[in-house]
Amino acid sequence: MEPENNMSFEDSENFAGSDNLSIKQIVLKQLQKCVEEGSKEMSGGGYRKRIFNNEVLEIFVPNQREVFVNNVKMLWILVLPYHAKTDIIKESKKDIDRRLEELRDTTDTELNRKYRWTPEQTLHGIIDRRINIERIKNTYALTVQKHATNYRERSTVELYHELLIAISHLLESLDYFEEAGFRG
Repeated sequence: MEPENNMSFEDSENFAGSDNLSIKQIVLKQLQKCVEEGSKEMSGGGYRKRIFNNEVLEIFVPNQREVFVNNVKMLWILVLPYHAKTDIIKESKKDIDRRLEELRDTTDTELNRKYRWTPEQTLHGIIDRRINIERIKNTYALTVQKHATNYRERSTVELYHELLIAISHLLESLDYFEEAGFRG
């Protein structure tokens, strides 16, 4: 006996959608996605090993930090026509953009000096001569790069949290929540 297949497909080119979907509803749905994705654990992506039916499976997990940032970027695009109307939002966005640019421009080495993920002194005299020094240098460089990437991703998420707060204030000033019935 075969299991029932209850799947159905829509032809996206012929899908009419709802005729009465307003921009406010679209913005609120995107805001909801931002809140949902932002409330998840902000883990980096990659392959994770899971055991299922006594078998080890490798499952790809998306980078939750990137998912959240992309959702906030899309919400920003939706509210972009409105942001010019409020100076507070413009200043907040300008400050966030400046800090993102500083983050992108900071080298891995500068970040390592600031946060001391790995010791900066040379390993000369400490290393047993039988160990491949080139391998240690590569490991050192990869460690710094991994920490720097992780730091940049976490800092980017924090800045996009700030942007989401600014967008929420903008939506509040535009009475988006009033119309959707979110106020008491």
